[in-house]
Amino acid sequence: MENAFEALIDRHVYEVVGHLLGRDTRKAADGIALLSGLVECADCHQSMVRKSPDKKNYYYICSTYLYEKECISHSFSEKKLIAIVKESIRYFVSVIVNMEETLAYVRNASLPEERMYEADQQLKVLEQECNRIMQIKKNLYESYCEGLLDEDEFKSYKKMYDTELKQKEAAIKKQRENISDMLSKMDRQQEWMKHFLVCKDMDEIDRIMVSMLIKRIRVHSDKNVSIEFWFEDEFERLMTLLETANRIEPNSVLASFLAHKKGGNQSA
Repeated sequence: MENAFEALIDRHVYEVVGHLLGRDTRKAADGIALLSGLVECADCHQSMVRKSPDKKNYYYICSTYLYEKECISHSFSEKKLIAIVKESIRYFVSVIVNMEETLAYVRNASLPEERMYEADQQLKVLEQECNRIMQIKKNLYESYCEGLLDEDEFKSYKKMYDTELKQKEAAIKKQRENISDMLSKMDRQQEWMKHFLVCKDMDEIDRIMVSMLIKRIRVHSDKNVSIEFWFEDEFERLMTLLETANRIEPNSVLASFLAHKKGGNQSA
């Protein structure tokens, strides 16, 4: 049974170790490389391996291209990749630091759940979808009554839209639960944020930091790099909550944070 006993290690540490066990983290003569097991090809989604032509300069190359002569090399300098990773970590940590300060406002504002429901953009979209489907169902019935659809056609279309409506209603229920859960557990948001906050004063990055913060690094054929951080789902849910809170009761600190986040939102 989950959570039946007190954990011996942090849950995130457990998930990181499990994730790395499924990756290619082979050890070189000089030890495990900083980004070992984290770099993958954005096209074939296979691991990229670390190679060097002179034992001084290292490059990551798509393993599919290297061993099977398929895909393309996606060759990328390790030195340049580490610089990109370092800058991305620095930026994301700075966002988390600012986010921590804005949470104080939301915790103290005691915003009513119903007002949060009313202002939530995702809920509005889902409710609009429900209304759209209800109108389609009404039109289908009218078409059936007018003889424009036979009984089999009407039942077939009705079944399809009934299913879609149930899915949207379930999504609405889930979103309302998410909002309620986030509000009631606002203090616990720092549980995942702490993994980023411990890095706020660090000038250099090491293997442990990279593994704890980054889930995967994808190298694209056009040499662009995209980085997936751990806790991105939690981050996006919290961002949505903060945006909703600012629509209900605008606050200069919160508005400044949201503006900064949007302005700095860029690809690695």
